[in-house]
Amino acid sequence: MPTGGSWIIEINCAGRMIFMTTTECPRWRGGEQVWLHARPSALHVFDTNRNRLSAADEALARADAGVAAVREA
Repeated sequence: MPTGGSWIIEINCAGRMIFMTTTECPRWRGGEQVWLHARPSALHVFDTNRNRLSAADEALARADAGVAAVREA
């Protein structure tokens, strides 16, 4: 769905909804299988009550550093 300068994309992953934003118009069609890749530090984690778990930010930052180390190897 367009929101001006960006798009919000809704993905159903094993019955869980994942939302992401992009500045490029998506080229997918509804029901099409896609692969999703994201920098760990770009993720936001929520509990079952839809509250953001900011305590997860530190773990995601460490994971991001690990991904960077693998890419540099």
